[in-house]
Amino acid sequence: MSTADQQSAHPHYREVLDAVPEFRCGDELLTRVFRHRWESFAHHALRGPSGWVVTEFRQPGPGRAHGSVNAAAGHHILEGRWLRRTDVVDDYLRFWYTAGEAEPHRYTEWIAWAAREHARLHRGWAGVADLLPGMVDNFAAWEGTASTLPGCTGRTTWPTRWSFRSAATASARRSTRTSSATRTR
Repeated sequence: MSTADQQSAHPHYREVLDAVPEFRCGDELLTRVFRHRWESFAHHALRGPSGWVVTEFRQPGPGRAHGSVNAAAGHHILEGRWLRRTDVVDDYLRFWYTAGEAEPHRYTEWIAWAAREHARLHRGWAGVADLLPGMVDNFAAWEGTASTLPGCTGRTTWPTRWSFRSAATASARRSTRTSSATRTR
């Protein structure tokens, strides 16, 4: 990490880096990439009065509450689950499903699935179960709008299967089949 980055690092930067899993590899490039990814994560993991939040952009900057963006949250959770401490991801999940300023319905997201993967790794089902009311509320919000979004059709019963197929994708498939049939003639 450069000296400028060290000086601009937030007060909890080192705390997050100290929780990074140990990595040993004979390939120097792979080791540097591993270190860079975790340094980037540590720059974006911020602890506030309500706990940890992972930002999508360095702050101050764009994003919603605390610089968060729900579309990126699944990635942050899957990366952060490997930390040797669970509070960073636990707080971040609690933010998405309980904080009034969080907007888990702003963009499509996969926070609940990432929460499941975090719980599977740490056998922490109680914490995820506590978030179930927020997950249900988020799902209900999607249920109310997903069927009315332009181009979204073909929703089947959840949780067995959730599939949205846009009219454009269906049309592209039809035209591909048509052009394939034309070439074979």
